[in-house]
Amino acid sequence: MTAKLAPTIKKRILLVEPKHETFVRLILLLDEVVPQQYTMDWAATYRFGTSLLERNEYDVCLVGTQLGFHNGLEFVNSAHAVAPDIPCIMLQEEDMADALFEATGNQMWDCLQLHKLSPQILYRSLRDAVRNHHAMVSSARHREVARA
Repeated sequence: MTAKLAPTIKKRILLVEPKHETFVRLILLLDEVVPQQYTMDWAATYRFGTSLLERNEYDVCLVGTQLGFHNGLEFVNSAHAVAPDIPCIMLQEEDMADALFEATGNQMWDCLQLHKLSPQILYRSLRDAVRNHHAMVSSARHREVARA
């Protein structure tokens, strides 16, 4: 007798970053560690990223530091207003994590340096952000049920 495994639900990532090569690189990095566990949508602009985020279909959002006339910090702040439960991870060109966390008022889950990014680091950051997101949503639901 063979046991049927439950289908794995893919985690949904939104990448807001103008460079297509970053999108391709991130997909390849994830496929090295956890193939077929994540699906990623790509928004090359601030406006398109915001419109996709409003659908609230994502488990986590990766954000580049420069988005045309806007920057990643502006996006993280507006993302928090549009979808406060979705964790944002900033993809930075250089080490500026402390300044980024301070500027976003801790609305950002993590900062990853693109030039030092490995498959394992990317996976761990995404995994932890998704777990945290699901735990927060579950906790909020429990609080609502308790109040009712």
